[in-house]
Amino acid sequence: MVLDPADPDTRSAGSFFTNPVLDLAAFAALERAVAATCGPGVQVPRFPAGPGHIKVPAAWLIERAGFTKGYPGSAAPDGPRISAKHTLALVNPGGATTAGLLALAREVADGVRKAFGVDLAARDTATVVSSRFWPNSRSTLIRSTVAAADFAIASEYPVRFATTCTCTLAPASAT
Repeated sequence: MVLDPADPDTRSAGSFFTNPVLDLAAFAALERAVAATCGPGVQVPRFPAGPGHIKVPAAWLIERAGFTKGYPGSAAPDGPRISAKHTLALVNPGGATTAGLLALAREVADGVRKAFGVDLAARDTATVVSSRFWPNSRSTLIRSTVAAADFAIASEYPVRFATTCTCTLAPASAT
């Protein structure tokens, strides 16, 4: 990634969520939820994902759940936000922390679950959030696949100079 001081969207934790792969029953339930939430004529974009499975764009779900590019915008001008360029990327406009990033990820995942009954998962490739990209972060966070219900964290992980770590996260309802 090339950092551009004039573009806060380059201080990114990358595409945070994977595109969910649903079985046919879960996809039918999603279609019903979309019709109820977005209107009966709205079709869910889909891609084949093997026998009996359909892949749905996470960005589409996030946007339809009310999380637009730039969210939360002026409500939290220095906190983490969704990129103004791509709904899957979470960025630091200047004053965000790792805990704030995870709280935003939890809020987005919870909103998609509430709107459509679909759980989003974090990408399974590790992402390092360090002081280079997140100046107010005292630590480095390395994340791997985490179910949406597991985006609970009380504070930043005190992991420094680690290349791998195992993180145990409590369910969001436990916080």
